[in-house]
Amino acid sequence: MFLVWLVRQLWPLQYLSFVDIRDWKNKRKQCPEMKMLDVRDTSDFQQLHLPCSVNISLGRLPFVWRKALSPEQCVVIVSAHPFKTKKAARILRKRGFHKLYALRGNIFQHEEWLNQASITKADCPNQQGFSL
Repeated sequence: MFLVWLVRQLWPLQYLSFVDIRDWKNKRKQCPEMKMLDVRDTSDFQQLHLPCSVNISLGRLPFVWRKALSPEQCVVIVSAHPFKTKKAARILRKRGFHKLYALRGNIFQHEEWLNQASITKADCPNQQGFSL
């Protein structure tokens, strides 16, 4: 059973594209309705988050995704762990999402990544960071 779980976790997801934090703004131009979904716990989100991100913890995602997301939107998944990123992508894919992206690596461990991202509220005029 553990082996099946491990293979599933490591198996690449064809519908999930990884984006470097420096390339996020270019992706944003290609898909202006893009949402940034942070699937970490609310306490982690409140300590440090990207300004445009929406926080829906992984356990709540199957139940409350409709409040902030639409299957027609591009969604960038932000997580501290790649297994959680893939889990969130699987959940969203089952609900009809086709434009799924994930930020490469754990950006919250590296402040220089956050500085390189230089994502400000001006980059997301129609969105504000909030938690569900």
